[in-house]
Amino acid sequence: MRVQTRLAPRTVHLFPKADGWILMCGDRGEHYADLGIALDAATVGGRPIHVVVHERRTS
Repeated sequence: MRVQTRLAPRTVHLFPKADGWILMCGDRGEHYADLGIALDAATVGGRPIHVVVHERRTS
C-alpha cells in the first residue's frame, strides 16, 4: 500500500519596487519588471505555492 504525502505549500513574497517587483524565495531575490511575469516565476513547478503580494507604501 502506497501512502501519499501532501507537501506543504512553500511561501514566496513579492515586494513592489519603483521599477517592478522583487520575488523573494527564501533568502534569494529576483527582480521582474512586470507583476504577471513575477507571478509566473513564483508559481512555476508542480508544488503548491503560497504567494504573498505586499502593497506599495504610500506617504
